[in-house]
Amino acid sequence: MLKYRGALHQAAGNHHGKGINRAVQALKENQLGQALVLARYYFNTTNPTEDELAGAVWLHHDLFQNQTNAIANGIAKAFSK
Repeated sequence: MLKYRGALHQAAGNHHGKGINRAVQALKENQLGQALVLARYYFNTTNPTEDELAGAVWLHHDLFQNQTNAIANGIAKAFSK
């Protein structure tokens, strides 16, 4: 994992980093691309089905909603005493 991170930092520091930045910007505007990335992350699949794409998007949103609720509950608990 450290080798991978080092390679990312190196790439960001040279001319290849500009291509990465362009790809990231394009992905921000491409919902299908985002769903593909999420499906690959959550399900480790290279050719996700429509159901896997939908499931990955739902799972991602649900996970972050649960984290948001947990943080809010923790903050409320910390200040209630």
